[in-house]
Amino acid sequence: MKANFLLVILAFFYSNSYAQIGFEKGYLINNDNLRIECFIKNIEWKNNPKEFEYRLTENGSTATATTDDVKEFGISGYSRYVKADTKIDRSSMELLTLSADRNPIWSQERLFLKVLVEGKATLYYFEGDGLMWFFYSVSDTGITQLVYKEYFVNFPKDHYSYNDEIAVNNTFHLQLWVYVRCANTSQGQIEKLRYTKSDLIKYFKKYNECNGKPLVDYSKKPGINSFHLWIRPGINYSFLSILNSVNPGSNVDFNNQLNFRISLESEFILPFNKNKWSLLFEPAYQYFISEKQKDTKRITVDFKSIEFPVGIRYYLYLNDKNTQNL
Repeated sequence: MKANFLLVILAFFYSNSYAQIGFEKGYLINNDNLRIECFIKNIEWKNNPKEFEYRLTENGSTATATTDDVKEFGISGYSRYVKADTKIDRSSMELLTLSADRNPIWSQERLFLKVLVEGKATLYYFEGDGLMWFFYSVSDTGITQLVYKEYFVNFPKDHYSYNDEIAVNNTFHLQLWVYVRCANTSQGQIEKLRYTKSDLIKYFKKYNECNGKPLVDYSKKPGINSFHLWIRPGINYSFLSILNSVNPGSNVDFNNQLNFRISLESEFILPFNKNKWSLLFEPAYQYFISEKQKDTKRITVDFKSIEFPVGIRYYLYLNDKNTQNL
């Protein structure tokens, strides 16, 4: 009944200049341990990058570096990635493809790991290929994955069944107890830890603080407002037709009209890809009131509704100075 196509287009293709993807001040450390100040293209990777683009000067030529070229790179005050030659568990995290083996499926790989907390004990993160794993190192030790794995118990040989039990390998609790533990930390406190960013970041910060060691928290993103709320008044161009298949003479077409609408738009900015994606929820009130004379009858319609649409918004940047909406 409503012509909202244009509103949908405007919600999806929206331009804003506050979070442009561009080259920002950063650094890289090459294989000769030489630190080079440069400008790195910050796309705020959701999945850990396998390569990145950089410039030696802000407007210079663009080059690409991989794990074969550098040991580390970072964006000043924002993020840090280090190269690690380490074992990574390639076990599936998807319910329908879980295995019956509680042990990790190790693969020796060279990766860029994202640093979340840096200190005497450092916490790293890897996301990609459907995996989300944490790694750690203590002082000058090598980087090791914190082991967490869900697996089937009594796994069926022919097919998946909803009656199958899922067990969890929480070896990361043991790893933290042995290698990353304050003197006053109890076993019960460690066993309550979930394999999540919030729990592990908090734990590693506490460990570094209790050892009196300085730490750097890379998990906090500077100057980002992740939630927006707006009142959105608007106008709908609406029409209504009533069709009677039994008696076509009773069909009624009401005149097209402009009606007022109002909504409350909630937007949650997704924490990756430089804030270009967001989730929308916009409850909206609208109405259609009209009447029509049909022969000797006067037909009246009084329609009111509240809708609860959800959607995805993508911010499209045309250039560094663009502030107009598409």
